[in-house]
Amino acid sequence: MNKTMVAKERETGEVRFKGISASQGIAIGKVFIFRKHEPTVPMRTITLAEVDTEIERLKNAIERSKKELKKIFDFAQEKLNREQTKIFEAQLLLLEDAVLYDVIYKRIKIERKNAEFLLKDEIEKYSQIMLASKDSYVRERAEDLIDVQNRILRNLEEQKLISKIEGQKIIVSRFLTAADVLLFSRNTVLGYVSEIGGSTSHMALLARALKIPTVVGIHQITTTAKDDDTIIVDGYNGIVIL
Repeated sequence: MNKTMVAKERETGEVRFKGISASQGIAIGKVFIFRKHEPTVPMRTITLAEVDTEIERLKNAIERSKKELKKIFDFAQEKLNREQTKIFEAQLLLLEDAVLYDVIYKRIKIERKNAEFLLKDEIEKYSQIMLASKDSYVRERAEDLIDVQNRILRNLEEQKLISKIEGQKIIVSRFLTAADVLLFSRNTVLGYVSEIGGSTSHMALLARALKIPTVVGIHQITTTAKDDDTIIVDGYNGIVIL
């Protein structure tokens, strides 16, 4: 849907979007635009004197990520069944993967590049192979790996984790992770809408488990919707109405 079409439909008082149903149910409420941290990862050369500091930066970011994820896992155990909590258990195991991180530490020493760049470069090697797999289980593990990567990158950049909202809202975002869905459920979240995602993703799995109406694959929704717009989420038919 282009901007001209959106503008014309706005004049008639309604804009309809067709996406993919990820979790059934109907939700009507006000929009909260969740602008998720999407790290930019430029390559930066470091000096020999900066190598140890750069490795320590990465180690600290991994430790902060472990603490975050452990809290999320503990909360998941209160809200979800054993099978559903395995999503976060798998991510915790990835944060404990000494072999993976040792490779990155060594690359920092040898190549003298910043931790963000080498972390993303190394993890992308694995995730691209996994995403190309015909095995759905392997592809799901790629989703976990990318989520862990982005968590570490956010902590390297010392960006705050956003997981709370005021009032009853429908979360609208470019993309959402399983952790986002779980953490926002602590508030009075009414539904989820995202531009990216599928009905078999981890976020969709948890939205169904938590019985929160969710529609994914709604292109341009974050540029069309505004905070506090009234929005209808039809999780049965994959329709969103502004």
